[in-house]
Amino acid sequence: VNISLFSYISWTLFLILSYTSLRRESFWYTPVKPLRWLLRILLIFGIFSVYAAILSFTSEDDTGDIYITTASAMIFYVLSFLLISQSALINPPKSAPEKKKYEKSNLDEQMVAKALEKLQASMEAEKLYLNSNLTLPELAEKLSLSTHHLSQLLNEQLGKNFFDFINEYRIKAMQEKLSDSAFSHFKIEEIAYDCGFNSKSVFNTAFKKFTGKTPSEYRKTLI
Repeated sequence: VNISLFSYISWTLFLILSYTSLRRESFWYTPVKPLRWLLRILLIFGIFSVYAAILSFTSEDDTGDIYITTASAMIFYVLSFLLISQSALINPPKSAPEKKKYEKSNLDEQMVAKALEKLQASMEAEKLYLNSNLTLPELAEKLSLSTHHLSQLLNEQLGKNFFDFINEYRIKAMQEKLSDSAFSHFKIEEIAYDCGFNSKSVFNTAFKKFTGKTPSEYRKTLI
């Protein structure tokens, strides 16, 4: 039982870590409230389970097993309560709230048109996406926009978040190089890093998202 519990806790923590890493969020302070709750509960339950495991080895009676059974029941009821009360965990908010989020924005149509033009020009002429450490604040400063206005521009006008917007340019750059015989002897990872990615898992996930194929599968279609 202890092994199963530890395996469950470890695997769940790994999934949360992978999710927050992909979104470049803090593992301990993820903005997703249900995940924060789940993380804290798992940590408390993990400590409780370790204590129970120690008791099961050191105690001559069934105290350890009783602790494990009690903890299992507690975690079941607490998680059930969270699933019911934290509706965002089951039904993520639709895109409608995004408009409400920017209701008080002073970004008018003329500003939007100019900002979009400048954004496209900067990305294509200066190839800002090649900077693997490019952040939303840095791009906003380059365009003389606030981070709030840039996020609004990307979300409302292009229907993308910052990372999808940047990664799409990087994927297109990768596709061009993968199709170029001059780069046929380069490893896929080398091309990805040269196009602005700094993580193998991130570029594999992004490539599959935008092309429907893994980088290796895409390269094979070109042969």
